[in-house]
Amino acid sequence: MHDVLGTLKGLFSDKPELAIFAALIVGYGIGAVKVGPFQLGGVAGTLIAALIIGQVGVSIDPSLQRFMFTLFIYALGFSVAPQFFASVDRTTWRWGLLVGVEVVLIIVVVFVATWLFKLDVGTASGLLAGSATESAMVGTASEAIGRLGLAADAIKTQQANVATAENLDTDQGHSFPAFGSRAFRVGAGSGKSVAVIEAELGGKATIEGIRRGNAAVAVTDACLLASGDEVAVLGSRVALADAARVVGQELGAPSAVDFIVETRDVVLTRGAMHHTDVGKIESFLRASGCHGVYLAGVRRLERSLPPLPGSKLRTGDVLRLFGKPDDVASAARLLGQAEPPSDVTDFVYLGGGLVLGILIGLVTVPVAGVPLSLGSAGALLSGLGFGWLRSRRPTFGRFPPAASQVLKDLGLSVYIAAIGLTSATSVLTLLKSRGWELPVSAVLVSLVPTVASVYIGRYLLHIEPAILCGAIAGQQASTPAIKATEAAAGNSVPVVGYTVTYAIANVVLPLLGPLFVAAFAAIQAE
Repeated sequence: MHDVLGTLKGLFSDKPELAIFAALIVGYGIGAVKVGPFQLGGVAGTLIAALIIGQVGVSIDPSLQRFMFTLFIYALGFSVAPQFFASVDRTTWRWGLLVGVEVVLIIVVVFVATWLFKLDVGTASGLLAGSATESAMVGTASEAIGRLGLAADAIKTQQANVATAENLDTDQGHSFPAFGSRAFRVGAGSGKSVAVIEAELGGKATIEGIRRGNAAVAVTDACLLASGDEVAVLGSRVALADAARVVGQELGAPSAVDFIVETRDVVLTRGAMHHTDVGKIESFLRASGCHGVYLAGVRRLERSLPPLPGSKLRTGDVLRLFGKPDDVASAARLLGQAEPPSDVTDFVYLGGGLVLGILIGLVTVPVAGVPLSLGSAGALLSGLGFGWLRSRRPTFGRFPPAASQVLKDLGLSVYIAAIGLTSATSVLTLLKSRGWELPVSAVLVSLVPTVASVYIGRYLLHIEPAILCGAIAGQQASTPAIKATEAAAGNSVPVVGYTVTYAIANVVLPLLGPLFVAAFAAIQAE
C-alpha cells in the first residue's frame, strides 16, 4: 500500500494535470448519483474527490487556479448580464428584496457563528459561500485572503478552510404550443372569407397560400374561398387538427401550395417591448404587418419560460419565432436582432473583456487599513459590461451559450479541484479541531435565510408558492434546486421567479466575498 501511494505521489508530482482530471472524473461520477431527491452535483463531488486524492500530496501552480477562476467568473458575468440589467427596475423590487434578505441574514448568522465558535476568516468565508450555494464566492474570498499579508502557510490553511466549510454547507403544465403547416382542399369553407376562416380557427392559424386551378391567388382578409381551392394553413397543431372541419379535406400528398417555414431565435432588444405581456407579442406582430408569425417559445438565462397569463418579457430574452422566412425576418427587425446560426466565438471580443477584467481586479483601495481589491471578480464586472453590450448589439461579440457553459463548468471545476488537491492535507486538521461546530454552523446559515425568505415572500410580498420557490432557488444560485422545484411543480412555472433572483445573486454574492474578508480582517484588527 505504501508503494502504491508513493507511486501515485511521484506521478501526480510530475503530472499534476492527471490529479486534476482524476478529481473531475471521480467527482462528477459521485455528483451524478441520486439518493432519493438528493444529488450532490459535479462541483461538490469534485471537491470531495480532490480532498481524497490530495492526501498523497499534490502541488498545483496558483497561476492555474487564478486563470481558470477568471475564465469562469467572466463567463458567468457575460451570461447573466442581459437579465441582470433588465431586472434592475422598479417592477422587480420584490425579487431584489429577497436577495437582500438572503445577503443580510447569512452575514448576520455567519458573524454570530464566528463569535460563538471563534472561527477564522477562512472557515467563516466558506460558510458564507456555502450558505448561498455560491461557489464563485469561494474564489473571490480565497483571493482576498491571499492579500491580507499573512504568512504563506497561514494563507494556504485559511484558503483550505474556505473550501472545506463551503462544501459542508452546500450539502436540495404550462408550455408554448407546437406549430406546423398543412394543406387543405376547400369544402366546408367555400364562400367564406380568409378573415372568417381564421376567426373560426380561434386566431391560432392563418392562411398563407391559395391556389385556384393552376393560378395562385393573393391572400387578403376579404378574399373569398371557392370550392376546390387548395389552401396552405400555418399555425398551432391544435388549430390545424380542427382545420379540416372548418376548411375542408386535408391533402395528404405534397401540394402546390406548400411553402417553406422556419424557426428563428431573436434577441429582444427593442426597449419599447420591455415588460410587454407574452400573450400580446403575436397581436403586435399582426398589427405591424407580420401575418402568420407565431411565438413558439421564450428563453431567459438559457431556461424556457412558461406562457403564463400576465408574464412579462424583458430585454435580453430570446424569442423563438415560427413562420415563413420573409415574415419571420420582418418580425425579427421589429423586435430586436436575430441570432445568427453560428457557433463561432469572437475571441477578439472575449479576450478584450478578459484583459479589461484583469486590469480592474488589480486596482486596490485601502479600507480601514485593509487592502481591498476585486481580484478575479474584476472579470465579473467586465463580463457584465461586455455581455450587456453584446445583448444590445448582437451583431458582434458572439459567445455561444454552449461555449459559455463550457468555460463556466470547466473553469469552476478545475479551480475547485486545484483548491481541494493543494489543501487536502490540512482538511482533517480543521475537521478534528472544530468537531460538531462546523456542521451546526452550516445548518444554521443555510436554514435561517431560507425559512425567512419563505415567510417574507409568501406573507409579506404575496408571491405565489411555485414562483416563490423558484425565486429562493435563484437567490441561492442553485441549479439543482430549480430542477427539483420544476419536478415537484410538474411544470416550468418556478422559472418565472428563478431567472430574476439568479441574475442578481450571481453578481452580488461573488462581490460579497472580498468585502466580507475585508470587514472580518478589520474587526479582528480592533
